[in-house]
Amino acid sequence: MDECDKDLFRKILENIFNQWTALKLAVEHGMGGQHGQQTAVESMNYVFEYCTRNDNITQSEIQELLDDIMDQEFNAICEDNSSVEISTMLTKYLNMILSKEYDAIKNETSSMPPCTQWLNSNFKVEVAIDSDMSSSDGEDEEMEVWSNNVDVQSASKTPTVDEDGWTTVTSKRR
Repeated sequence: MDECDKDLFRKILENIFNQWTALKLAVEHGMGGQHGQQTAVESMNYVFEYCTRNDNITQSEIQELLDDIMDQEFNAICEDNSSVEISTMLTKYLNMILSKEYDAIKNETSSMPPCTQWLNSNFKVEVAIDSDMSSSDGEDEEMEVWSNNVDVQSASKTPTVDEDGWTTVTSKRR
């Protein structure tokens, strides 16, 4: 895959990840830890690398990768079939790019709904530790965290967490 094709696939992948509700909810509710948004970006970049460096990738391989990321990085299991939908779309666009079906890609991607770009591959978290607060007696250091991206913390409804600490994302179509 040449660089132009990789750039096209990255744009498609970023658009799809930015619309993935389960991932956004996981980040918004702190399921990825203190740096959940950075973890989401790193996961998106990992999926990009996985898809562009391997030949003959199947939908089920991408789905398994997405499910593993949600489980291992965000302590979440998606029961809304979103990993199936996303892996199907990624496989479809990857195959279209490899087949050089640029007109069909343009037609399909132009009909994708617009979304807020809360994730992008250039996201970085910067952490500053106040050197005056440093101590050798084991006290916690005060830290300030900035990001170069949109704050995804929202006032949305808090998800239900079961006794094992798992949060389940379900489909709206029930």
